[in-house]
Amino acid sequence: IFFTGYNISRKEGLVFVIYYMSYLSFLFLKASTVASMQLLTKMAIAFIFPLTIIVLVTLLFRALQHHRKNA
Repeated sequence: IFFTGYNISRKEGLVFVIYYMSYLSFLFLKASTVASMQLLTKMAIAFIFPLTIIVLVTLLFRALQHHRKNA
């Protein structure tokens, strides 16, 4: 949000919704002490954390390019 001029694009909004659904799933599984909590933890390590890094690096790279182009 901070890199894109305080606007959220559809793609960024989708990423936020995915994070929110993942967080709700985590809370639900933690409260119910289901054995699938390990599966969600593995999914977080395998998909959610790398997705976060990729999105942040991409947004930072685009913001820096835009800043250099307009400077």
